[in-house]
Amino acid sequence: MAVPSRSKQIQAIEDFLADPKNDDRTVGELAKIVVDGVYDLWGKTLDDPPLVPHVGMAFKVPFLSSVCFVAWEGEEFGKEKLWVINATSDYGLMTTRSSDLWRLASPSSAKAGAPGTNSDGWETGTTVSLSQRRTFLTVLQVGNKAVLMRNNTDLSLWADSNTNMKKYYIREK
Repeated sequence: MAVPSRSKQIQAIEDFLADPKNDDRTVGELAKIVVDGVYDLWGKTLDDPPLVPHVGMAFKVPFLSSVCFVAWEGEEFGKEKLWVINATSDYGLMTTRSSDLWRLASPSSAKAGAPGTNSDGWETGTTVSLSQRRTFLTVLQVGNKAVLMRNNTDLSLWADSNTNMKKYYIREK
């Protein structure tokens, strides 16, 4: 789905609000028309085939201002999971291939914010502990400000921010 640029969307709303037909409408009526227009924009091409997500894929969605990336793909408790991040994600988003998110997504060629490097130096394969070494986790993937880990005992997925990693986790040797 090709979503108009932010500036074109703003211009379209400015044009709509400046229309003299709106002089007799209430603020509530105008708000309803604008919101309905946004939903129409999102839904008008839902019949198009969705993007097929894969690790490293960059994409945009109309409700987020920055480019997102599929950072990791795997399983949790026998169900497939995808970890989606952007350059400023503290935790990221867990989703699936069957999510309607992919019907709203547009491909992007952006590179900034791609997974694989972390501003605090966290790396995949690193083992960390938490709660006075009661819990051990292995780093699966990193984003600029986020870390995805798997609990070594119950195999659950954990995403956390660099801030929390510094504060609560211990790097094991």
